[in-house]
Amino acid sequence: VGERIALRRLAIVQGSVVAGYAHNAPVPAMGLSAALVAISSPTVSDDLVAAAKRIAMHVVAAQPRFLQPDLVPQDLLNRERAIIHDQFVDSGKPEHILNKIISSKLNNFVSEHSLSSQVSLVDEEDSKIPISTALQKAHGKDTQLSGFAFFKVGEDSSAADGEKDEDSSAA
Repeated sequence: VGERIALRRLAIVQGSVVAGYAHNAPVPAMGLSAALVAISSPTVSDDLVAAAKRIAMHVVAAQPRFLQPDLVPQDLLNRERAIIHDQFVDSGKPEHILNKIISSKLNNFVSEHSLSSQVSLVDEEDSKIPISTALQKAHGKDTQLSGFAFFKVGEDSSAADGEKDEDSSAA
């Protein structure tokens, strides 16, 4: 090839179906950002493969950081809680109201950064329910998101290790 090629990031996703999407691809399978999505299901169909590809498109658009809400690290939640608290501490609201505001905003933060909790940006008919719920509704209750990976050209390789903003895209 005559070029220096270095592998900077690697992700392994496993499931019954693995599908990918590359965005802004100048040539097939090479884009400025890309995602892989893995789905585990007792049955595999063309519809499930298409659903996985749509979810991969969603991952590129929404850039979730975690597969499920319970995978968000506690230290990240603590930092976000402190940021939210600092925003509202001088609001003059009673402590019990402040705690409810913090709890609500923290739940929103977790939902926005967890793939399974996000609503689809790609499927208009499922734009009101979480991706995991829509997937089970269409393909059966035993169908689950089992992993995803998101890559972006020029992304610092330390992001793959969780060092940059504690980002853990590969789940």
